[in-house]
Amino acid sequence: MKRLLLCSFVLSSLLLAGVARADVAPPNLEPCVGKAIGALCLTDTAVPGTCQNTTCQRLDYAHWDRDASSSPPSASYPCVLCTAIIKDVPPAEGCSCTIGKGALVKHAAPWLMAGAFALLFRFSRRSR
Repeated sequence: MKRLLLCSFVLSSLLLAGVARADVAPPNLEPCVGKAIGALCLTDTAVPGTCQNTTCQRLDYAHWDRDASSSPPSASYPCVLCTAIIKDVPPAEGCSCTIGKGALVKHAAPWLMAGAFALLFRFSRRSR
């Protein structure tokens, strides 16, 4: 039983873990390298788009006061990104809205983790 609880805890932790954001280039930057503004491109998800001027963010390690904050500040810089031409289609009238995976995970993850810990401690006390 303990092994089953431990395996379910580890599996739920891996499935519900968020994606870490490191100091990496923003998505859709690569398709516009060397292209002019307005040129056709494909986004990272293979959606047709055009190269557009925009502002990107990056972590600014040069101006980071490690004593004042735990994370470096962000800095804005001009960049050219591939912006999708096709916009999302709104749902038809009478359709019910759905909650995205990200929102569901944000709300359910803490409860699932708390439940896994509670079960782990409950069954570990009984075996002693």
